[in-house]
Amino acid sequence: MNYSLSDIINGAIITVTLAVLNIVFFIFTSLPTGIGSMIYRAGVLDPVLVMGGEYNRLLSACFLHSSPMHIFSNMILLLYCGAIVEKNIGHFAFAFSYLICAVAGNLATVFYEYLHMEFWTSIGASGAVFGVMGIMLVILIKMRHGLKGGSLLRRAAFMVVYSLVMGFSSSMVNNIAHVAGLICGTALACLITAGKRS
Repeated sequence: MNYSLSDIINGAIITVTLAVLNIVFFIFTSLPTGIGSMIYRAGVLDPVLVMGGEYNRLLSACFLHSSPMHIFSNMILLLYCGAIVEKNIGHFAFAFSYLICAVAGNLATVFYEYLHMEFWTSIGASGAVFGVMGIMLVILIKMRHGLKGGSLLRRAAFMVVYSLVMGFSSSMVNNIAHVAGLICGTALACLITAGKRS
């Protein structure tokens, strides 16, 4: 049976809300006015400013995107993967996990850049989205015996590997956030699903 995107996200309230928020922020930051640039400057992940006490940037940067393709790719993954995860672990657990993975990805970025003394600014929901994919993988692994040949698990694993490879193929991508988000999501999923039957 084939499902449309609307079927998949039906009932995934938090997933849809997060996607809408990202799109709204992207529209505002794209406006040719001072408001857009002000929001961007106030939210971008800048390791120097974060270490100076502007910890809000660890989260705010996850709601900013640099281009239509940047936000499109992140939101498509969020809607598909997020809906699956949210329906399996619940609204609150999903919202909590998403935000924790977002912060974890950016926090790892800050530490990595300080360790190497190379500082870059970055934005995007990729760390959080990779976290969601990590949670989805754990869920599908636990459900694999109920899936015909584990095909859904194999497709999900391929999607994660492909996304990682594409990230590492570009010097302009914050791969630290991707990997940290994925690890954080996987760890959270193990805690959330501990004791649950497959």
